[in-house]
Amino acid sequence: MLKGRLTVKEAICRMTPGAKKFPQQIQKEFGLTVAPKDPLLALWVAQQEFQEETAAGHQKLLNEFEAALGRSQAMWALRSCAGRPSIAYLL
Repeated sequence: MLKGRLTVKEAICRMTPGAKKFPQQIQKEFGLTVAPKDPLLALWVAQQEFQEETAAGHQKLLNEFEAALGRSQAMWALRSCAGRPSIAYLL
């Protein structure tokens, strides 16, 4: 690499959050797609967008699973207590 030139990875890491959101704002406001000319950068951007899209879906599934697990644990706790007398009753 020539001295003074950044690699694609270095250029991406140095981008500010505002610079990263700029293409999204252009597409939202004008309906235009701004894509990088470098194929590696374009691939990286596409992968980041895919990760952001799937992260929301994974979080939703995780929340649903945790809620179902909590309901199941509560049901098991109620069933286990229903078959036995309480400790206070035995004292």
